[in-house]
Amino acid sequence: MKKKLVAILACRNNSSRLYAKPLQFLDIDKKVTVIDHIIKNLKKIKIINEIVLAIADSKENIIYENVAKKMVLDIFMVQKIML
Repeated sequence: MKKKLVAILACRNNSSRLYAKPLQFLDIDKKVTVIDHIIKNLKKIKIINEIVLAIADSKENIIYENVAKKMVLDIFMVQKIML
């Protein structure tokens, strides 16, 4: 069985310091976001077989589905657990 290396990016919008940090622009003119930059660089690493966005199943994180479609990535939806 061949082993597979998967890069999983945990993405969420609810942050106390900077809301939606992965969606902030690094280059406004070219419309390059933090997450676009990370994914672009991960795709250059030959040993990574797959990149997956892990997002909480909530309406404020739906935007990441669009990111996944644009970058041709899989999504892993995680349900919030209240403790």
